Amino acid sequence: MASKEEQATALLEELEASVGKLCEDGAGGTVIRDGSRSLLQFCHAVEAVLQFSTKSTMFGGKKPYWEFFLAALKGEEPVVVVARSSKVKTPLAKGRAFIRLALTRSDLAVSLQQALLKTKALKEVYADGSLLRNEQFSVRVLDCLYHLNDVAFELDPGADDIDKRWPGSDALDMDETPEANGTGSGSDDDSEQIILPDEDGLGGGTRLGGGEAEG
Repeated sequence: MASKEEQATALLEELEASVGKLCEDGAGGTVIRDGSRSLLQFCHAVEAVLQFSTKSTMFGGKKPYWEFFLAALKGEEPVVVVARSSKVKTPLAKGRAFIRLALTRSDLAVSLQQALLKTKALKEVYADGSLLRNEQFSVRVLDCLYHLNDVAFELDPGADDIDKRWPGSDALDMDETPEANGTGSGSDDDSEQIILPDEDGLGGGTRLGGGEAEG
């Protein structure tokens, strides 16, 4: 079984690769919108990083990364907008909405950097040895995310069913079905499934079809 450091390194490499692809796709002023494969890959990668090694709750689940932003950036406009939104209700949905809003505002890196300065909130949500509490790793994350400041995004933060799947997943799933690739018949269940990060932010977690995700 891979160590925490090895897991964190793998997540960082995935994040860096997804950011590099987004920068390529957004070069020359090209606007990134839902339906972009590189956007979807980035969203999964950054969520895995943010959810990695959050502390356990008293009910046995894991604290959502939204709780960290909510506490660390209390009163800041992006957090207030998401917290008051009637379109996103679960912690998972609010966390994803925050990421999308920050991308649109070109301040995801700045927001995370400001949040990391709030050590009380950081320690309340993330366990010892977590990626974001490791200075070397957190610097790599920030350096990576700052590259996105020059990429233009047009995203609806409160997209429908954002607590179930990242927006754009349906179209990309359809592109990858055997029918779309001319290789045979596909399963509707397969085209509707995504895998949420598990409790450490890695793949292999909850599979979602039409059900709801836990927040």
